[in-house]
Amino acid sequence: MLENYTSALKKEMKVLVVDDVVYMRAIIIDMLSRLGITNITEAVDGEQAHELIKQNSYSMVLCDWHMPKLNGISLLRMIRFSYDTKTLPFIMITSNQKLDDVKECIASGVSGFLLKPFELDSLEKQLGDLHDDVVLHHHTINALNSDVVNALEAQTHSES
Repeated sequence: MLENYTSALKKEMKVLVVDDVVYMRAIIIDMLSRLGITNITEAVDGEQAHELIKQNSYSMVLCDWHMPKLNGISLLRMIRFSYDTKTLPFIMITSNQKLDDVKECIASGVSGFLLKPFELDSLEKQLGDLHDDVVLHHHTINALNSDVVNALEAQTHSES
């Protein structure tokens, strides 16, 4: 399912895994590693994840819904509200199957869902379904970074 992900893209991808349960983070990280994605950062709750996202560029977020301090839906809304991260692919991980909650998550801009417990093939399918979103986000970040560098260089040359 991840045939579309080149090995170069897998190496460049920077994934943030957010869950307050250390065992769950370990399972997700192991699954991502088995799929060839190894540049992974962990966060113990939405608050820590939000700080990490403000300081770093990520290719994707995999986040538990129910966490202390800042839950997954609140983190998702904050990400979608920010200009810099509004296109960041976000997979919600939950055991919650209430239709109203799923609708709320979709309305907030979630990219995909994983229902606990899930298997490696479910994660692989979600990643495969989000390939184009990941590539677009990755290219947007690279273009923005390039534009900022070019603008700063132009400003430096004009001041000289």
